[in-house]
Amino acid sequence: MKTSTGQHRWKTCAATERLICDLARVVPDPSIACILNRLGVRTSKGNTWTQQRVGAFRHDHGIAVYRDGERAERGEVTLAEAASRLAVSRMTVIRLIKGRLLPAKQACIGAPYVIRETDLDLSIVRHAIENGRAVSVDPRQGTLEYQ
Repeated sequence: MKTSTGQHRWKTCAATERLICDLARVVPDPSIACILNRLGVRTSKGNTWTQQRVGAFRHDHGIAVYRDGERAERGEVTLAEAASRLAVSRMTVIRLIKGRLLPAKQACIGAPYVIRETDLDLSIVRHAIENGRAVSVDPRQGTLEYQ
């Protein structure tokens, strides 16, 4: 099949383009490359991703570069920032997310969670933290007592 004028045969799939577009709003190019490589996603030529390849892809597809403070302007926090603001561990925040008590978005597996700041103040989240519902219920988990 002949390619259209101005096109070439090396075309990245639409799902990869959407994923890079979503990730570019959350993390910088080196992190995008790491996530794509961890997922086993390859470039159209079958190469692994590098910071330069992600940057070139963004440029060719008109995807804006990530800049520091962008998430804060949108009122979003990362997992670590949420844990700090709630004064709990990161694992507790993950349990709240997995338990569907704290709404969060993730572009793909391995991508950072994005949490709206306003959701940290939800009464169900505060109640779960205060009542210890965000703690693991695994009966094999023990408690260490120091003397």
